[in-house]
Amino acid sequence: PAYSPDASFDDGTCGLSLRGCTSSSSANFDAAAAVSGGGACVPVFCGERHRRVEAAGQGVACVPHVFGCTDERAANFAAWATADDRSCAIFGCTDTRSPSFDSAATVSDGFCGGGGGHAAGEVVVGCMAPSAVNYNSNATQGGAQDCEWPRGGCTDSASPTYRSWATVNDGSCYVPGCTRSNDPRYSSNATQDDGSCSSYSGCTNPAATNHDRLARDDDGSCRFAPPPKLPPPPFAPAPPSPPPPPPPPP
Repeated sequence: PAYSPDASFDDGTCGLSLRGCTSSSSANFDAAAAVSGGGACVPVFCGERHRRVEAAGQGVACVPHVFGCTDERAANFAAWATADDRSCAIFGCTDTRSPSFDSAATVSDGFCGGGGGHAAGEVVVGCMAPSAVNYNSNATQGGAQDCEWPRGGCTDSASPTYRSWATVNDGSCYVPGCTRSNDPRYSSNATQDDGSCSSYSGCTNPAATNHDRLARDDDGSCRFAPPPKLPPPPFAPAPPSPPPPPPPPP
């Protein structure tokens, strides 16, 4: 990048062109690289429960999805949702035999005809969406205003990801703290270790008989089992017997 077409000799001012992955959408993106090379770029796979977020010049990160209804036609449409959880309730007539049948409807609005099991002309107003919190299986008429919808999120107030509006725990909660039960700073409520456990010494060699997987610093106390004893060598065969002496002359 510091090349000068007028230069007649190199004065050492040329910049060092670092080679690496220059694609910001890759897992091994190198912001310092000026030239693509040094290995192929690795794509980022976030899985079904996470989404890709790309920050300018910083690469791609995977962040948890916020689940909810993403269909704007639904009564419980959630503009904040980033992934659909199949909870959308679109009210309308769901009876294919009715002239007012609505192919887009997922929840009956009670206007396809009389409800079974009720007296003629009886109207039971209530929530008719099975996915709603206050679903009423006996309702023959109702709308979105009659339903209360579950909202996924962290319901544990001790978690950094707590959402006060959530009614259903979606598994996104975690409580940071020390998770080593034999540590003085151990927290029984912690679900994710945050590095706050005490640093203590012990045997850190996995091959030792007294290996301590929780120790961070080796104190030279490792003990090892003695090597197995080798079987004794096989006995050498006995030498052959000497031939018998010749008989005496007659």
